[in-house]
Parts: sequence; C-alpha cells; structure tokens
Amino acid sequence: MERQYEEAEQAAQRPKPKRKYPAKVSFYQDPADTDRVRGAILHTMTTEGPRSLSQFIHQAVMAEVARLERKYNDGQPFPSVGARELPQGRPMGSDPTIREDRS
Repeated sequence: MERQYEEAEQAAQRPKPKRKYPAKVSFYQDPADTDRVRGAILHTMTTEGPRSLSQFIHQAVMAEVARLERKYNDGQPFPSVGARELPQGRPMGSDPTIREDRS
C-alpha cells in the first residue's frame, strides 16, 4: 500500500506534457455569419496573408479583448477566469435574433 501511495505522489509531481494544440473553444454562430467569415478569409488571403479559420477568429477575439481592456481596465488584462466559471447559456430575456454591431 505504501508503494502505491509513493508512486501516485511521484506521478502527481511529474511535469504534465504540453498539449500539441491549444485548448479548443466552441461557440454558436448563425451559418450565414460563418459563411461570411470564410468568405472574408478566402477573399483577403492575397492582401492579408493566408490564415486558418482558427487564426482569424483568434485574432478577431483578441482584438475585442484588447478593446475592452483599454476601455474598462486601463489597458491591463482582466483577471483570468476558468472555463466553467462564466454563466452558462443565453442570458435570460435576451433575444437571439438581435445582432449587435460594435463598429
């Protein structure tokens, strides 16, 4: 029994291997909007450079995060929040058919 405990403790202390890919994040999006995103990527590759859908979305999301940090947190990063720490689901009373334009 003592040996099993020691092996378990040693295993817990070993560095965890790094992931080959970053953690996956998924979200819901209207199919027409997704088609527009793909179109924007495809039709701007010659001027903006080739990039994957993941790269495009990551850059767009991080630009919005930086905007919010500048506006609400003196340009500093907000404290990190774990994956299950955000409220889940659509906010009560929200209308899923309304799209906000933040330009």
